[in-house]
Amino acid sequence: MATVEHIVKLSTDRSTACDECDYCVGRMGSDIATDADHYITEHGYKILHVGQEKGLDNEGRPFQMTVIVLGVEDRSNFDRVKADREAGSSKLDHFVASAPHGD
Repeated sequence: MATVEHIVKLSTDRSTACDECDYCVGRMGSDIATDADHYITEHGYKILHVGQEKGLDNEGRPFQMTVIVLGVEDRSNFDRVKADREAGSSKLDHFVASAPHGD
């Protein structure tokens, strides 16, 4: 990977919306691998790191979570997707067709 323009951190301890579309990362019934695959196949991200982090639960007890850090080199097409999303369009066909696939 040459220059990483945007980084996303996925974790088994939280859910969030995809940075690029309306997909809900960490939704009920999904797993972190499915969420990472979404970023990879739909938006051209690549895995930068897979590991574990430690945290404390609400009662102060320690627990471990899995994290995946993904990055993308070129976000030039993402400005168009963001504009479409802000305009109320959830159709990303033009983006998916133009997104880089493979190495």
